[in-house]
Amino acid sequence: MGQVLLDSKYYTVKDGTIQRRNINPRAVRFDTGLPGYASFTEGSAKAYKGLRGGIGHKYDTGEGTEECYWSESLDATHHGGIIQGPKINTAGTGAGAFGVAPVKIIDFDSGTYAIGNSQISKWNTTDSDWDSVDTSLASPIDAIVVTDDTDTYLVVSSATAAIKSTTGASGSWTTLTGYMGYLTYFDNRLCGWAGNTIYYSPARDIDGTVSTCTVGGVYLGTIHGLFTARSQENDEPLLCINTSEGLFTFDFWVQQAYPYLRLTGHTYAGKAAMFWNSYIWCSTGAGIKKIAGKIVTDVGTDQEDGLPKTYQGLVYDMCPAGDGSWMVFCVNGGTANKSSIFKRHGTVGGNQQIYTTSAVDNAIACVHYSPSHMTTYTNGRLWWGEGTDVKYCMMPDYNADVTEIDSYEFVLASGRLIYPIFRPLEAFPKTVMAVAGATAACDDNKKFTIEYRTNANTLTAVGSNWTELGTFTTSPNPTALLFGDDDEGEEVYAIQLAVTGATNSATTTPVLRSLELDYDIGTKRLRGWTFNVKVARHNSKTIVNNLHTSQEKNTLLKFYPSGDSTHGDSYHVKIDNIAENIEWGMLRIMGTLQVTVKELIRR
Repeated sequence: MGQVLLDSKYYTVKDGTIQRRNINPRAVRFDTGLPGYASFTEGSAKAYKGLRGGIGHKYDTGEGTEECYWSESLDATHHGGIIQGPKINTAGTGAGAFGVAPVKIIDFDSGTYAIGNSQISKWNTTDSDWDSVDTSLASPIDAIVVTDDTDTYLVVSSATAAIKSTTGASGSWTTLTGYMGYLTYFDNRLCGWAGNTIYYSPARDIDGTVSTCTVGGVYLGTIHGLFTARSQENDEPLLCINTSEGLFTFDFWVQQAYPYLRLTGHTYAGKAAMFWNSYIWCSTGAGIKKIAGKIVTDVGTDQEDGLPKTYQGLVYDMCPAGDGSWMVFCVNGGTANKSSIFKRHGTVGGNQQIYTTSAVDNAIACVHYSPSHMTTYTNGRLWWGEGTDVKYCMMPDYNADVTEIDSYEFVLASGRLIYPIFRPLEAFPKTVMAVAGATAACDDNKKFTIEYRTNANTLTAVGSNWTELGTFTTSPNPTALLFGDDDEGEEVYAIQLAVTGATNSATTTPVLRSLELDYDIGTKRLRGWTFNVKVARHNSKTIVNNLHTSQEKNTLLKFYPSGDSTHGDSYHVKIDNIAENIEWGMLRIMGTLQVTVKELIRR
């Protein structure tokens, strides 16, 4: 007969036989929550479908998040899948190019105007260039279209003056006496705000005698804008001032400003604000707050894991776009980082990238949307100022799925859409085997290229350490892309995937409907042992008590199948079961106890 050593106790094994078996550590099942140790079969798959949740998640947070880390010129806003982003155009390339940094772009009388230092220009739809219409106003900061009982005006202001025109034509601009600073139209009055003074016209008469009021008793910081909103408590109109110190409202009755939302005082806190979709939106510097009555929510691209390094910046401007369902805002990277434009759906949410500059030090300082009913603006047009240029792309205002619009124009080659880092049980090795996809409209010229990076490389900059896995060039089910030199797979602990797209036609895009990563968690096999312990009358009680005591311990037990604690192999186990096949005689028991022990986890 043999013996085993379990929990520092020796047990005689009947017939000397010990059965050893391997235990599958992974239950064959589907979990509804986050994956864990028992969640995985011999082959598992991570599926990526819609990414309408937007950008900003560097790390995978489980199924159903519908978010990615970063996307550069790929559009992930549609249920149908990922497509090419919009084609980007520079507005004006000849002698009439804009030439100075635009601070405002605005529509007036069926035309679009760009406004910069000592320069107001109108977009010439025939020549596709800019026509200068006025150079008299230095350092403009704001512009507004306003209608009174007499006419409709385009008003442009600086910190110290304002000019107006009823046609926008060259030679039609005159001084609007008494106005300066940021502008809005409130209670049928044109209002301007500079320093701590508000300037306002008579009702429905912007050319009338201007009244002023100096506001005291509250520190406003740097004034960034003036806009009209409605109270979300009583629906009364609000005159709002967005400043570095916060969002304030002004009460004409008592001529006093009141804090509505306090900010940090950072130079560019409160740089952009507006009333849109029944809510007030205000930038905080790098972020945006959505104000719904007394509930304030952070919705900017600085949330979660935020924008990648070299893409970070300050929110400079925002505007409604499309059919009113979208909010567009720009993040200005300044001299050190790239600048970007994002859109956020008013109902679905999610911040989605529209465009990013090709290099740093190309500041995007303003955005503007022109609807499709504007002359020759097919599908609507999103404009922005980039450095000293004005650029634009199509942005439809009547259909969210641009693949169903024949005249929509796509970018020919995209940057990367980067998925979150996939890292369930990150301390365990994984075998990644393949990436499969479902596509539409793919061929040799319309395709998606899949890249990946692993382990520590997933924490590097968005443009670093990528390895190309292969390309999808057929539809609807392209050949899966396999890992490893001989397609044997690759060992990783964490992995991050990326997609780039390409098309040879600006009016046609490939569609990536879904992506699937096939992998296996490298949990080692668990081992179990079954043996029969002989129970004799003289030691029966001791044997049974010892086994029951060990079975009820909340620690692992050291187990020597050989019974040799000096030279034998040891394992850490728990007693899984004790089957008692015994009989009583003379107040004692005798027979056999079948003991099963097993490992619970193995590193």
